[in-house]
Amino acid sequence: MFTSRLSWLVIVGCIGIGCAAYPKAGTVPGPVSPALVQQAQTRWPEATEQSLVQGRDLFVERCQRCHKLPDRRAISDERWPKILEVMAPRAKLDANQHRLVLEFILAERNQPAVAFATGRVMKNVAPDPSTLSAHILPP
Repeated sequence: MFTSRLSWLVIVGCIGIGCAAYPKAGTVPGPVSPALVQQAQTRWPEATEQSLVQGRDLFVERCQRCHKLPDRRAISDERWPKILEVMAPRAKLDANQHRLVLEFILAERNQPAVAFATGRVMKNVAPDPSTLSAHILPP
């Protein structure tokens, strides 16, 4: 009896730890906005509205085939390239598609909080500093 209870607790504990380690589910990204294109072009000058739309569409279509979309802000800029190295082959992304998805995700997750949630920037609304990446706001 004790052994079966202990086994049950170990199994439940492992499941709980596994679920906690997986990023929380996110929302479907909004449409590509001019602000998002500007954000992307600060990092990738060749980024266009069309390339970001392609990256967004690939992200939404291919990632949702197997799991819910992750919360893009819950994962750091540094971790996304490693995640996509693993996931791109599973999603059957070629090298160009992999790049498009990565550029879209990194540009979108670094938008101010209001733009991230709505797909547009609202004037006179200050984003929550806790939601911005560390490289945007100095410590």
